Amino acid sequence: MGVPTATRGHPARWVRTQGRRGCPTAFSRNRPTFRWNENDARVRIGVCSDVHGRHDRLLAVLAAMAAAGVDERWCLGDLVGREPVTAELVGAASQLDLLIAGNHDAWALGPDRVVARGRDVFRLSSRALASRHGIDCWHGSPRHPLLGFLTEASAARILPGRPLGSLGLVGHTHEPALFVYDGAATRAVRPVPGESYDWLATRAFMANPGAVCGNPRDAASWWLIVDIHARVMRWHRKTFGTEEAAAACL
Repeated sequence: MGVPTATRGHPARWVRTQGRRGCPTAFSRNRPTFRWNENDARVRIGVCSDVHGRHDRLLAVLAAMAAAGVDERWCLGDLVGREPVTAELVGAASQLDLLIAGNHDAWALGPDRVVARGRDVFRLSSRALASRHGIDCWHGSPRHPLLGFLTEASAARILPGRPLGSLGLVGHTHEPALFVYDGAATRAVRPVPGESYDWLATRAFMANPGAVCGNPRDAASWWLIVDIHARVMRWHRKTFGTEEAAAACL
């Protein structure tokens, strides 16, 4: 198994990766120390998720990220939707620097297509996570990378076991969100587009960029920019001229 990745100008491909022994989890008894490489410090990352086949929206989001001057563009899964994968979607995905699998992607993998239960789900989960520049990514949640939902309640159980100063990214729920653990309690923040949220070394964070395809409450496309050097997160929201029912992409 591996993590699907893509580089600029090359379609996403499955590559074999090794397991991360000693990876801090919600069950860690001793709080681990968060560190990153000095070479990562000046990277600005555009993060999106849950495209669900909307190559037109993905292209618009990627163009906005490029205009904002990001160094890398990541997608946290569910690139595909209910319709067959199109050449336009593959072309848009080729612009991504990191692409991990979502549950819809896993179900569209031909011979690996399975009913979403039992051991097969956990086998496919190995494609639904990645770690880069000291930032951990899952499509669903740390407890179940493929199908888990990170909510305020589950974040309150997971974040106390994460290193202070760390940042984790998830998708899947289609809801832009920021969860912050200050060493005593976890709180949820509903991000406001364009506002800056400090990534403090004294807290543990998990963030959801929102969905490119939208959600039933907000049909606009959302994405997130993470500035590692400034240690700042900023959400962005784009509306379109004709907004169809966002529920159609779920």
